[in-house]
Amino acid sequence: MNNTKDIARERVIPAASRMFITQGCKNVTMDDVAKKLRMSKRTLYEMFGDKEALLNECMEYIIQSDKVLAQQLYGAKDFDDFFVLIHNIKQQRNIIFDIHQHFSNELRKYYPNVFRKQMIMHSKERLEGVKQTLANFKEQKIIRDDVDIDVAAVFLNEVSQQIIFDHFSIPNYKSSELLSNFLVTYFRGIASRDFTKEWDKRKNTKTKE
Repeated sequence: MNNTKDIARERVIPAASRMFITQGCKNVTMDDVAKKLRMSKRTLYEMFGDKEALLNECMEYIIQSDKVLAQQLYGAKDFDDFFVLIHNIKQQRNIIFDIHQHFSNELRKYYPNVFRKQMIMHSKERLEGVKQTLANFKEQKIIRDDVDIDVAAVFLNEVSQQIIFDHFSIPNYKSSELLSNFLVTYFRGIASRDFTKEWDKRKNTKTKE
């Protein structure tokens, strides 16, 4: 019986997460989720208790999914991987960033307890992930040897979060564009001399094409 319930939960959470992200967490009701999954509302409430509990589990699912994407994006092992990373940031973030940002801002406004719980739970883990990324970049000579990883990680994490949650904006720039530009400028500023030369070389080659 428990196994059946677990399978059902695994079916509900991804589907509900997509609904909350694309339609808005305020607009989507438990009725909507039940109808979408062709199950009774009673069954849904037995699984999750209320909408806030479902949102908590959906946020956990979304954050874990984003971690997989982040590991793919920030797993650069050499110069070639890093340029793929920059390209992916621009392409991937432009596709999903604005939808995710709207969802996060709506969650913060209408379900502050859920938002606060998830941010507190994952803030330390997120910062550690940034530190590991920068340490890897330093080892691969992508960033300079004199860069203080702890300071650089805090700065990168805090500014990125400010942009992501729309605490900082510039007129005529979408947040996804602002984040991409910030990341490119940031990494350019801490890049090693050899990597800067390679960056310019590739940029010039692309311009000539």
